[in-house]
Amino acid sequence: MQRLHEQLGSEGLRIVAVSIDAGSGLLDRGGRKGGNVRAFVREHELTFDIWHDPKGEIQRVFQTTGVPESFVIDRNGLIVRKVAGATEWDAEAYVELFRRLLNE
Repeated sequence: MQRLHEQLGSEGLRIVAVSIDAGSGLLDRGGRKGGNVRAFVREHELTFDIWHDPKGEIQRVFQTTGVPESFVIDRNGLIVRKVAGATEWDAEAYVELFRRLLNE
């Protein structure tokens, strides 16, 4: 996700990760709060937004089935892709998908 953010962030791509870790705290680009998430972000030098949802509301809203689970959402708020498990977000096929969505 970080590599994808670095590649397409300036073109308008917005990545938001959501932590459901109960022991964390909100973490944003300004480095506010964070617990375990803050240490993870520092260690991996992440620069995209990370939100905290300790009650897991996002799991209910998006009807997730596991962790990690990712959603590609277009400019109209429609889910265009759902990915369960880890993936290489900067793979050519994903970069092409995001560029197409950014240009719509």
